[in-house]
Amino acid sequence: MAKSILVSLPDAYVSVSQDGAEVRRITTFSIGRDGHHTPIFTGGSLSPTKREREHRSSIYPPPHGGALMPYALFFEVPNSACAFHQGVTAVESHGCIHLGQTDAAWLFDWAASDPVGLTIDGPYPARHTFP
Repeated sequence: MAKSILVSLPDAYVSVSQDGAEVRRITTFSIGRDGHHTPIFTGGSLSPTKREREHRSSIYPPPHGGALMPYALFFEVPNSACAFHQGVTAVESHGCIHLGQTDAAWLFDWAASDPVGLTIDGPYPARHTFP
């Protein structure tokens, strides 16, 4: 069973696919602010070992970090500490993709411990928060 995620930054959606068929499209999310852009790449994956239902940031102190990052699915990208996780979708991040609670919980459960391919497609949009 092949699982993959495509994040289209210019078209403002996250497409979640299984065996080549889209199973969910997420359109309410936010990405990294200026100076902390979410990485753009092709042929990546979700980390097979860094998937945590309750993760706390050790990089950014409160109020932007140190807080709980529920349903964290980290990207397997060199020099990146970015993840999909539950967050305020109206607030730009330090590079992570913030999802609402329902979408974050669903994506976490869907990914489980399976291999998941990941592509984040650019270019980076001028507007970083997607309704």
